[in-house]
Amino acid sequence: MYPNLAIPELVEQIVSYLDPSKNRRSLVVLARTASIFHNPAIAILWQSQTDLLNTLRCLPPDLYRLDVVKQVVEGDYDHYLGDVQNLRLVRLIEVSDWERVRLHANHVREFSYRPTYADRYSKNRFSYSSIHAVLALNFMDSGIFPNLTDLDWTCYDDDFDADFLHIRLFLVPKITRIDIRCRKQTHSVMLSLLPQRCPLLKDAFITFDYEPVYADELSTVASNNITKFILGLCCVEYLTSHIPNIVSLLHLARLSTLRYLGVSGLPEALSTVDVTSIPNPFPSLRQLHIREGANMTSVIRLLEVCRNVALETFTVQNTIPSPAIAPLLAALVNSSHFSLTRLEIRGFQDHNIMTFEVLRPALDLVNLAEVMFSLGSDLDDAAITQMAQAWPRLRILEFQPCDDRRSWITIGCLRSLAQWCPELENLRMTFSLGVIPAFVEAPPAQSRLRSLGVNRSRITGSQTIDVARFISAVFPNVTKVSTDWETYSDEGKSFGSIWKEVETYIPLVKQIRAEAKSWALESRQ
Repeated sequence: MYPNLAIPELVEQIVSYLDPSKNRRSLVVLARTASIFHNPAIAILWQSQTDLLNTLRCLPPDLYRLDVVKQVVEGDYDHYLGDVQNLRLVRLIEVSDWERVRLHANHVREFSYRPTYADRYSKNRFSYSSIHAVLALNFMDSGIFPNLTDLDWTCYDDDFDADFLHIRLFLVPKITRIDIRCRKQTHSVMLSLLPQRCPLLKDAFITFDYEPVYADELSTVASNNITKFILGLCCVEYLTSHIPNIVSLLHLARLSTLRYLGVSGLPEALSTVDVTSIPNPFPSLRQLHIREGANMTSVIRLLEVCRNVALETFTVQNTIPSPAIAPLLAALVNSSHFSLTRLEIRGFQDHNIMTFEVLRPALDLVNLAEVMFSLGSDLDDAAITQMAQAWPRLRILEFQPCDDRRSWITIGCLRSLAQWCPELENLRMTFSLGVIPAFVEAPPAQSRLRSLGVNRSRITGSQTIDVARFISAVFPNVTKVSTDWETYSDEGKSFGSIWKEVETYIPLVKQIRAEAKSWALESRQ
């Protein structure tokens, strides 16, 4: 054996280069090759689990049987949905039965429990409840995976709701990240246990999926459980959750570790809070994400509370009434005038046209590098020019329309973006190609842009060369032109294929232009 392989750390480093999702067979072979590779390879194979079947296979085969039960939906015509395999013990469990389970369970660091709608109708699936019931006989107090650090626990279907509370079998002190997506408010009973069971929790994602609720619609029990959960957090860095009351918000505002906050519900009483009564709120907060369900009046008030917070990222993925846009942006400018580098606003309650004047306050966010809006607006080339001048550090600029209204932006605005935004790498907007600007021999060329998105811009086959010529002159290194046209419709296929031709012509036109310049120089000599 090569002497350096006697160093365990070196062997672990070598084995770590094998991705178990792609190199599973290689890891199995490596584990059987030599004893020095066995433990590191087994550790990699077991570090991430998506179900309990591998754990089940570690039990002695004479301990249980799998009873097959046919799954049939009764009605006018009975429909066979496949077989369900229920775990049934056939003898008493002995202490030695768990030895192999414990040996491999110690290697598990990540566990994801996400039974889906497809699992429910699988032709051959296991009953998770029966497996949990057996494991609970021995692991109720200690946890199945004692070294678990990352837990993803989601139930997507009614059939799995009964399994949700079995999460207690996986809550261990070493967990630092947890993702819990509750389908019912009654699932919140487990949240109050998290701070005590997982004192090292740094990243928590808690939502109520498939039963959308707002902060003021939470039941008293759910609100109390979420409050206990939030008040028990002491070192969390990334948190996504409902914030049911002012007490919870004030606790989060005092945490020196919190860097990311995603809110899907805010207390209405926030509008009555005196912002000056909170000294130095959210001292480390850098990212604020407003999710579906948050009241915009409370969001604006929260930005006022964050008046001295150096936010770097602000994201809204929520229904926003049109009148709330201007005060929202104004509050954002007042709190993060110089610090904000990413602004993303997607989702409006109506499809009214957003005038550029409503969006104008955002021009004062002078250090923006990433801007993504989903809106219907009256933006034109002049507005794009003002944005380019106001945001010279732009790397990503995306305008995703809410509908198919006519765009007033022409590809002529690309000149301004090339001139004022030298770092722009990704651009997406809808263009009007009624008029294609005349080709200019020496426009301001920008070399960083690689990806150009055109949404659902309409184009004719006769415009292909002219559009490609203009784009290649302004952004000569564009390699990808993407569209949002559906490929299943004849119209979408037609426009999509024409834009694909534009993508093909851009480098060809660039090459022709370079050769022409080379010939011109040679002729002069």
